[in-house]
Amino acid sequence: MNRMKSGKLNAGMIQILAAVMLVMAAMYFIKKHVQSEKSKVEALAKKNQVVTEMATVVMSKVGIPPQMEIKPEMLTVKKVPKNFLPSDAIKSLEDVKGMYSKMEMVSDEILRQSKIDTKDKALNLNFRIPAGKRAVTIAVSPVKAVAFAVNPHDRIDLIGLFVQEGDNKAMTVLEDIEVLEITTAPTTGDPKAKRTAAPVATLALSPTESEIVALVEQYAQWVIVLRPVGEKDKSDSAGITLAQVMGKEVVAQAPSAAPAAPKRNIQIIKGGSGK
Repeated sequence: MNRMKSGKLNAGMIQILAAVMLVMAAMYFIKKHVQSEKSKVEALAKKNQVVTEMATVVMSKVGIPPQMEIKPEMLTVKKVPKNFLPSDAIKSLEDVKGMYSKMEMVSDEILRQSKIDTKDKALNLNFRIPAGKRAVTIAVSPVKAVAFAVNPHDRIDLIGLFVQEGDNKAMTVLEDIEVLEITTAPTTGDPKAKRTAAPVATLALSPTESEIVALVEQYAQWVIVLRPVGEKDKSDSAGITLAQVMGKEVVAQAPSAAPAAPKRNIQIIKGGSGK
């Protein structure tokens, strides 16, 4: 009897030990699998890791107006990700010494070679004409030039006032045009030149836009429309006639003698390379 009980106990212990060993083996293989997968994830992460290389650049500490001498107190040196740098970024304060701004720069802007130059070139108009553009001058009355409120580097639209037989028409001819200068005399390089007479606006136009202005100038008067900063929307207006404004058609009448539109000289200055 005792032998039978002892045999049953031995068999039970063997089964328990076998079960424990199976559990331990399973836990071992699970741990090895987890470690293997973790190693794979870490290797993949290391392979795909992007190392950000930094570079030292010169940046504006304050806003810098166009045609101004760039002084050390206007600048700061910072480190930025190298892959974000423009190709002509300035990396040393020594490269800016004695230079002038060719165009406006905002605060915290990376200084670029294309935006600065020597005093003579920065103040000379033909070195400040954007690539692919031409400087074209038009004459307007003070009222039609937003009463002298337009300044260099503002963006404007040009409306043409056409005197037509039987009716007059106003139409937007060009939009989002940069003003290079607006003065009462030939360009002097002084952005604060005193304005006392009818202003002469010098605009940055493409060759095609220059041709449009040259043609329309003979048949229309110009109205300058100042655009809000950053406004890029274009108008889909086809213009409007006086009859449409009055809400009626104009009855054709024998045209009275009207003074011929004065011819205006248009000066086109081709931009230099700036080098």
